[in-house]
Amino acid sequence: MSHSKSGFGSRDWHNVSCSHRCPICDKPDWCSVHKSGEAAMCRRVSHGGTHYVDGRGESFWIHLLSERVVVPPEVHIVTPNRATPDDLHHAYCLLLGQLDLSDKHRQHLRNRGLTDDQIMKAGYSTLPLEGRARLAKFLTPSIPGDVLEIPGIYIHDDPKRSWLSFAGCPGLVIPCRDSQGRIIALKVRRDDDSTPKYTYISSARHGGPGPLHSVHWPVFDGCYSELRITEGPLKADVATVLGKVYTIGLPGVGSWRMVLDQWKDIRALDVQTIRIAFDADWRTNPQVRAALDSLVTVLRQQTDKQVKIDKWDPSLGKGIDDALLNWRMRRAS
Repeated sequence: MSHSKSGFGSRDWHNVSCSHRCPICDKPDWCSVHKSGEAAMCRRVSHGGTHYVDGRGESFWIHLLSERVVVPPEVHIVTPNRATPDDLHHAYCLLLGQLDLSDKHRQHLRNRGLTDDQIMKAGYSTLPLEGRARLAKFLTPSIPGDVLEIPGIYIHDDPKRSWLSFAGCPGLVIPCRDSQGRIIALKVRRDDDSTPKYTYISSARHGGPGPLHSVHWPVFDGCYSELRITEGPLKADVATVLGKVYTIGLPGVGSWRMVLDQWKDIRALDVQTIRIAFDADWRTNPQVRAALDSLVTVLRQQTDKQVKIDKWDPSLGKGIDDALLNWRMRRAS
């Protein structure tokens, strides 16, 4: 594969933002656009793009936006080092131990159907606006290796001096866990009305590592005969509790292939039935429908498990978490 005449280089990609969204998936994070405006690097949508894998083994797709470019660029992505899952877990556990859960956020979680005991086990907390330098200072001596390899910790540059600080929008912190129960990333439900409502804690905008995007495995001690797949860590937590079906959460529906990366861990649970519960708009949203169809097809081709699609009346809610909560409330009334 050769370079196109547009001269795509490894440092010529700019992260998308709320004001400059990805032209492929229309999301304001995780993706990039080439400075020439001739290509987009989308990490969610594969259709129509050329597949690549970055230095961390994560997939992305280059989509050409200009008819003048006929050859996909050869891409060499230089990604900052990120700490190991064990070190991420150690750092984030220390961080969450320094944070409290505000009354507002606790009530929000209760309103979603969680008990105080379930809230405590999941490890939710509140990330305040103030005190970020204090958090970074507290973490620094306790982290093995380079503290800047922890997504969220970065160097705040000032004309007169520099100091370590901690990134992330103020809001409800949602721990994202891997199949071993390690907290490998943190997602924040923002307090303000900005979009996106949910964002990962990352150092990417400061030249550091981005978050470890992976499937979220909630804390659970029930039966594993059924496994549900949905989108988002908080939605997975709530659906697991309310539906009493172990529900894992993808970072986004476009990352459905991550389920296959987790197949060894899924098989270890002796799952008999796999349920897919993408948002109810899969009927009208072509991107969600395409992801749903692809995941169903691959699972039915490559596994001997029963694969089902969870369907519900959209009036109950867009997501499986809201649908389960509203269904329970209707039965109780």
